[in-house]
Amino acid sequence: MNKRGDSRLLYFFLFFGFVVVGVAIAWGFWVFFSSEIDVVEKENVILNNQLVRVLSNGNEFNSENFNEELIMDNAGLDEGVFNEGIFYFKIDVVRESGVESISRGNPDFEIQCELEGKGFAKCYEDNLVLFDNEEEIILYILTGSNNLGVSL
Repeated sequence: MNKRGDSRLLYFFLFFGFVVVGVAIAWGFWVFFSSEIDVVEKENVILNNQLVRVLSNGNEFNSENFNEELIMDNAGLDEGVFNEGIFYFKIDVVRESGVESISRGNPDFEIQCELEGKGFAKCYEDNLVLFDNEEEIILYILTGSNNLGVSL
């Protein structure tokens, strides 16, 4: 009777185990590094909220803050990202006497926001009705972002 162990069939199972583990690790790397997270819409909402916080006090309009430099300073916005063309905002104050506007960033975003496709800016629009010394005004805010982020 032959009582020697034979390992010819065990090499196949060992090799199969290595392949399964290798494929699982490669799949995990692929899933992790190929994922994309689009935060452009959230950035636009946050930028809009910062501008609203500076320009309004409840339902009152802070007309003393309606200045480009004061808006940038009080909202904590960095001049560099607006000069690079990554972000954009436009604020229109509509009164009975006329319209006053302030904008900063890449004005091409107003056109890009209406276009569909990858690589174009996305925008967020907001309208508020505020009061300034018993005068009703409409505050129109457009914020846009084309922040593509970085990949891992």
